[in-house]
Amino acid sequence: MTQRDIDLETRIRVAYDALHEPGISMSEQYQLRVMLVTLQRRRRVGWLRHREAEVGLA
Repeated sequence: MTQRDIDLETRIRVAYDALHEPGISMSEQYQLRVMLVTLQRRRRVGWLRHREAEVGLA
């Protein structure tokens, strides 16, 4: 796992934790959900590229 992967995992965890804070507004919830989906998508794309490189498709 690279430093970039660790940073991405940390950002996902922080966004997820913030999403479940009490007293958060609906607009803040929406912004956090968008950020969380974006980060998770970025993680998935990175994982797919890594797998393609392992198999020799890249």
